[in-house]
Amino acid sequence: MGEATEALRGAGVVVARPEHLAERRVSLGEVRRQGERAAGQLVGALEDLGLGPRVAVGLRFETREGRERRSVLGIARERIYATGFSAGGSFTMRLACDEADRFAAVGIVASTMDDDRAAGCQSGERITTALVVGTVDLLVPIDGDSATGRLSADATIALFARRNGCALAGRTVAYEPDLLDDGRRVRREAYEGCRDGTETVLWVVEVGNHSWYRGDVDTGLLLAALFLRHRH
Repeated sequence: MGEATEALRGAGVVVARPEHLAERRVSLGEVRRQGERAAGQLVGALEDLGLGPRVAVGLRFETREGRERRSVLGIARERIYATGFSAGGSFTMRLACDEADRFAAVGIVASTMDDDRAAGCQSGERITTALVVGTVDLLVPIDGDSATGRLSADATIALFARRNGCALAGRTVAYEPDLLDDGRRVRREAYEGCRDGTETVLWVVEVGNHSWYRGDVDTGLLLAALFLRHRH
């Protein structure tokens, strides 16, 4: 996350990341297996930081132990955030659906909801949710993909808006500054009236592909600012 990591650390935030697992193309099943291995790596990263088994970030949710673990060491749920790109974005979405009570906010990048997960994500703990997508992403099409059962970006963020109790009649639309004048404008679409102080935001990178966008606006800095607004 580069500058975003430094900004977060400068604000006193602990940033822990699992190592990148593979460059090769893998199946969806392998992506899921990698995601579960990444969960273990992230717990290990926290242990390396001295936060050890006393910190529960809800990542080993596939085990009873993971479900029972809670955040201690003064790091309350209100100060724990998750973000991920592509397969990591899908994993982050899984956390938002199944483990929202353990996080203050999530940032999902270059990923949208799977049809088979949507039904189980309609209700639950409210959680500030940001989704960042590109208009020319061929791997995760912004309009969804019926062949793979992937919902559109609009349907994905609308699901979280309903869950967060937002007003569904419309979204406030604004553009981030076009500092590079390169045609890649970043459009921010935010729901209003979300309950319990949550935010539900869609950022659309025009002419953006399957990437962690760094241009007029750095994806990491957008998410860092969002996270810090929800630091209690």
